[in-house]
Amino acid sequence: MKTKSEGGKAKKTRSSTPRSRTGCLTCRKRRIKCDETRPTCVKCAQAGWTCEGSAASQPSPQSTAATSKSSPPPLAITRYSIPFQVPGSQKDRQLLHYFCVQGSRELAGFMELDFWTRTVFEQSHHEAAVRQALVSLSSLHLDYTAGSRTQSGTARDDTLAQYGKALRMLQRRMNTPDAEATRTALVCSVLFYCFEVTLGHGEAATQHLQGGLNMLSHERRHATGKTDDLFAISLEFERLDLQATLFYDQPVAQRTFPWDEDEKEGSNVQPFQRLSEAHSALIKAIDRGWRLLCDNIDYKFSPAEDIPELVLHRKRDLQDTLVQWKVSFDLFEDSLSEGDRRGSGHQIHLVHWHIAGMLFDAVFPADLDVWGATPNPRAAELLRLIEDILDHEQSTTSTPASSTSSSEPTQRVVSSGMGVIAPLFAVALKCADPDVSRRAFELLRSVQRREGLWEASHMASLVSKLRRARVLRYGPQGEAALAQARNQSLEMLFYDELGGAEGLWRTERQSSHFEKMVEALWESFQGAGGATVKMMPESNS
Repeated sequence: MKTKSEGGKAKKTRSSTPRSRTGCLTCRKRRIKCDETRPTCVKCAQAGWTCEGSAASQPSPQSTAATSKSSPPPLAITRYSIPFQVPGSQKDRQLLHYFCVQGSRELAGFMELDFWTRTVFEQSHHEAAVRQALVSLSSLHLDYTAGSRTQSGTARDDTLAQYGKALRMLQRRMNTPDAEATRTALVCSVLFYCFEVTLGHGEAATQHLQGGLNMLSHERRHATGKTDDLFAISLEFERLDLQATLFYDQPVAQRTFPWDEDEKEGSNVQPFQRLSEAHSALIKAIDRGWRLLCDNIDYKFSPAEDIPELVLHRKRDLQDTLVQWKVSFDLFEDSLSEGDRRGSGHQIHLVHWHIAGMLFDAVFPADLDVWGATPNPRAAELLRLIEDILDHEQSTTSTPASSTSSSEPTQRVVSSGMGVIAPLFAVALKCADPDVSRRAFELLRSVQRREGLWEASHMASLVSKLRRARVLRYGPQGEAALAQARNQSLEMLFYDELGGAEGLWRTERQSSHFEKMVEALWESFQGAGGATVKMMPESNS
């Protein structure tokens, strides 16, 4: 306001409005007006400064000590990626923001996929059920990476409340069915699947996956428009379905796959124009090979003369497809820069191509040299690629807000797609090369990762029990026998006890057949004849 001085000139006086004390500390130190946006003010975000938050929000030592252990971890977001003019509470908007800048990238795994970078966000802008599903998944993802989950695999009460709200909202949305409602249900099925597998609830997760696959099959037959979105959604379901198929050692359900109409066995793979095309083609090839194995498991290790010619023909066709895929992928790689070729998204495809080739080359008919060779250059190259991927991830990932606890030396990672856990498990279990098998096992138990149904620590515990059982079987005096056993893989050493030709993970929705066989085998070594065998420390052999 202005007043007149004695000389008649107007002079400025301070307004009586109380001075705001809720601006961020960074702006206050720099003596500029803060816009007071939370959790990071716009001025700090635009200038690249670290927004220290408001003085009023700084906790006192007493309040910090009184904070419950079950409270959600802090959200320290450093930049904006979505507008905050969206419905919901401030906490909801913070969780959506977290999902945008960190959660979606990690859930996508080693690849940048349209489903996670575009589809879910577009759908969430006009579908409340998707938005709520994102809020609940973001809350759980933050809990998981911060180590806030309980050992029993349950989530915090407020996270479960958010999830229940999302389920109810989707149910109400489906009461008015239309094309958008179907797409909403498909996107939510993926998000709900990710929620359940993060908790380790395999049965509930596969129910969401099965429901989504059924809807997708119907939608693909009647779809009109938005084909790009449908491709992104279909690709994500292909990834999840293959992941579950590999884990349970058979398809999620006996049904016609919704993408079968695009499959032409023996057809040449066309040159790839982008990485998502290579990704889709490789998933289809691996899926076809795994179905071939599941459908003809009785012939897995049979001699060639005992295998039907149709099975042999399909295996040769599959091998040709994998060779053609590699040629197309190499041509695609040649068109890229060196930096792009070394990215994790490209390297992970080579990992899956290598592991698929070894798995399928070893059967129909049996070829024990694929995994039994010592040394094994194919397995060594596969392991080198995985090590490069994890090193690259470690060097490029900034320390998130959820990794501030000194009790968590390594960042916990959860993603939706196939990554490195299944290949590491296969190498540790199947490879007879002792050096490669040992390195794969040590890497498996050192990474803190969950990739869908695959939890690294759990798979490492199964391998660990087999390794200790190997020592218990031969005993400390049986050095010569143990040395001979080292030329066999763990799988072949315990082949009969682990179910023979029934495969590694014969399905039971709560736990795999393979897991039950390992537990039974371990119990037999611990309590043979009613006497408990003293557990020996695990060696590095």
